[in-house]
Amino acid sequence: MKTLRGIIPVLVTPLTPKERIDEKGFRKLIHHVMQAENNAVVVCGSMGECASLKQEERRAAIEIALEEMGGKIPVIAGTGDSGTRRAIENTQVAEKAGVQHALITLPYYYRTDPEGMVEHYRRILAESGVRIVIYNIPEFTRVGVDIQAVKELGRDDRVAGIKDAGGDFSYFQRLVHEMQPYTQFSVIQGWDSLVFSGFVYGGDGAIVWASNLMPELPVRLHRAIQKGNLEEGRSIQERLLKLGSIMQKRKSLHASVKAALSLMGICEATVTAPITPLSPEEMKGLEADLKDFGLL
Repeated sequence: MKTLRGIIPVLVTPLTPKERIDEKGFRKLIHHVMQAENNAVVVCGSMGECASLKQEERRAAIEIALEEMGGKIPVIAGTGDSGTRRAIENTQVAEKAGVQHALITLPYYYRTDPEGMVEHYRRILAESGVRIVIYNIPEFTRVGVDIQAVKELGRDDRVAGIKDAGGDFSYFQRLVHEMQPYTQFSVIQGWDSLVFSGFVYGGDGAIVWASNLMPELPVRLHRAIQKGNLEEGRSIQERLLKLGSIMQKRKSLHASVKAALSLMGICEATVTAPITPLSPEEMKGLEADLKDFGLL
């Protein structure tokens, strides 16, 4: 049976000015996000600046999330890295902390082929006891996950699904079609702008960053589609698009979301170097936009 469905927030990682985990801010963020009925949560994903965090910060973030969730819903830990051995180590650290699901990219920096893709995930499965979610994000890995490789990996019950953050909806449609026979395998949309389309086409879930700011909005969208209220779902998607436009017109999505959270009194705006935080002038502009939007 599919264990990953519906809306799955991918959390930012609140940090102190010295780029250590802001435990108070992180717990406050989790409480904020979990006001909505989410079906799982991702920690140390791309939105959580996973590639820039030190191992001790990754571990701390995972442990806090597990403690706050208390087993109520799955905590999915991002454990991808620049090489297979490093990804195995990250996955073992997450498993030791208590995680049962890991979200894992292809190795970034060095490119691989379909054979290497399958071997990458099989080696991680062989050296850990977690269920894995394949993470397709070619923007960072320079190559997309081959669908034939996904089908081969999907034969293993410990492969729980795939998050597609490539933005190519034709690829997502092929995944939904090709993976139908794999009853334990979830096809999950990874772009906030395609949440509505992904569910309507038959996707199982969506991993979204907007839940950090407006946790109820994506959940309402999913419920509307489940009830067949497509006009309502489309209207909510348009609101998510507007929020995305506000966030992305500045330096970076990460800096903007954390700046917004600081304006909401949830955590500091610190981002990992070399990401640049918003300037005071940009903060004023963001605050004005979010007031107009109705978030503040």
